[in-house]
Amino acid sequence: MSPFVYCIGRMFNTAACIALLVTVVGCATHAPVHEGLPPCARALSYRGTLPQRSALPDTDWPTGDDGSWLDRPVPPALGAQLESRLQSVLAQTGAPGATVAIGGPGLGLWQHTLGLARTAPRVVADDASLFWWASVGKAYTAVLVLQSVQQAKLSLDQPVSTWWPQFPEGKHITVAHLLSHTGGLNAAEFTAPPEASYQPPEALIAKAQASGSLFCPGAYWRYSNTGYIMLGRALEISEGMPYAELLQRRVFAPLGSMHSAVIVQGPPPVGLVTSHPGNQPVDDAARATPFAAGSIAARADDVLRFWQALLTGKLLPASTVRASFATLYPMFNATDDYYGRGVMVKEWTDTQGRSRRWLAHQGGHPGANALVAYDPMLKVYVAVALNSDVSAVATSNALLQTLERWRSTATP
Repeated sequence: MSPFVYCIGRMFNTAACIALLVTVVGCATHAPVHEGLPPCARALSYRGTLPQRSALPDTDWPTGDDGSWLDRPVPPALGAQLESRLQSVLAQTGAPGATVAIGGPGLGLWQHTLGLARTAPRVVADDASLFWWASVGKAYTAVLVLQSVQQAKLSLDQPVSTWWPQFPEGKHITVAHLLSHTGGLNAAEFTAPPEASYQPPEALIAKAQASGSLFCPGAYWRYSNTGYIMLGRALEISEGMPYAELLQRRVFAPLGSMHSAVIVQGPPPVGLVTSHPGNQPVDDAARATPFAAGSIAARADDVLRFWQALLTGKLLPASTVRASFATLYPMFNATDDYYGRGVMVKEWTDTQGRSRRWLAHQGGHPGANALVAYDPMLKVYVAVALNSDVSAVATSNALLQTLERWRSTATP
């Protein structure tokens, strides 16, 4: 996720984002950049200018959620209102298409894919369409890593020198550092235009190796796609099978994910919609480049089911899940978004003055925007992906507001 995507993730369009973008681009690391950083004697404790967030309260967790509601539809009246609101969002923003799912205990599940998979020539998106979830895929990678830790095939304290002996500070950068973006990698991220060609994982890792370090591991926070690419390769080496196959065996198959795939080099998954940076269709050959940093293509209900399974202990022990949210670093020099181990916490005050929080992961790239979240106040999960730069966060909020209005008027 680039600072630009972080910025547009807060609203429907980019017009109101310019001031924030200047701030974010200027301090995306909130860490000093050390030219010719001397060798680090060890990993350091966090020393960022903004404090870490304290652990989440017990009330934030979806306790008692057995997932039985996932197989029931929401009341028809609510489904109609949600569809109408989604249609108005697309009309208001000019977004070509979206895949959306909302649900929770006592509510059921609503999923809908609407709009265009491609605008030129016009191709309508339908239930067979898959949307790109970009950095939301990091949460999937974190699950695979933590599963391998449970099986003693990896360790959170394992240094990256295990796989890349010559990597700068590789003796001190650990799997845990890569999961939380605190390894200090000084890598040029893949921010090339969508029409750029595919770049293999080892080429990106080699670029990071040649770039040196920004800071000693643990000292600061800096979002790093390359760190997650390294995690994906570490998984492949340790497990002896491709990343895509690991996801199929450990996540997609156990959850019955019939509308999920991994974008790999070569022909795209069947049904993958076209990206629309600036609302212009582009055949994005580089969508396979993020690899373990964000290569999931899916329908929204599959992503929602994944998030529900993660938070309720179906994919990992509950203690491991809570530990992923226990140490939270402020993202992009902001005090309302935090990062753990492959997970985010987003905080804000809504229009009614209520303090809100999501357990979430956001994703974006020019022409694609996505979010999956659990809202503890509403006790609802939401998953939204759009094939444009329109904000998945704002779209999710619009749909959750529709849900709240329906709840306030629904007959008990």
